[in-house]
Amino acid sequence: MKLAVHAILHALDKLHSLGLVHQDLRLENVLWRPQGKPFLTDLELAAKNDQKVKKLALYFTQAVSCIPHMPMFQVPDNIQFSEWDHGTLETRRYTFGSDLYQVGRIMAKFSQLSDEGVAFRDQLLSKKLGTATEALKHGWIGCLGECERQ
Repeated sequence: MKLAVHAILHALDKLHSLGLVHQDLRLENVLWRPQGKPFLTDLELAAKNDQKVKKLALYFTQAVSCIPHMPMFQVPDNIQFSEWDHGTLETRRYTFGSDLYQVGRIMAKFSQLSDEGVAFRDQLLSKKLGTATEALKHGWIGCLGECERQ
């Protein structure tokens, strides 16, 4: 679990460094390479950090598509993804903290965490760690920088 969270946080750190949030971070959107390392998928909903969630443009994607302007549709104002709950948004805004909160929700699905892992998960769920960079510095993860190229 720790190695998976570590890799997810590195991916989020890169995404966040571009000023973007994932917005659809859930276990089903974490795939595994044959070497056992996870990577994030479903980036079509990635958006700028701290934008108010009112209307969200979803793009119709196909397995093979070279069309530069893919059709889109508007989702109603009361959008709610399956993994979002009361703690996801901050005043109707999806932020870096929202992505980290979703990492905590992924961790909550697994019962075999050490006491330090549970404390880390709880910090993610309480949004006490504002960025993936901060999360990577936590003692449970033990990463002091670019400790592993993803």
